[in-house]
Amino acid sequence: MPTLLIILGYRITIYFNDHPPPHVHVTGKGLAAIVEIGPGLRVRETNFPSAELRRVLASIEPHRPMLLEKWSEIHGD
Repeated sequence: MPTLLIILGYRITIYFNDHPPPHVHVTGKGLAAIVEIGPGLRVRETNFPSAELRRVLASIEPHRPMLLEKWSEIHGD
């Protein structure tokens, strides 16, 4: 499970043994979210407060192309 980014104190990871659709895991500070990364961002599961989740998503968005590329490298999709 490589950490690809640390944003606002949260780890952004892709698990090696994960499944489609392309997504990242956002964890830290006792919070977690699964965020689909293409096309656009879509939250599948979370316990983040909505305001903090909006901040995190806004910070992830510029990195989405790189995250999709890494997903493809790891999973071959």
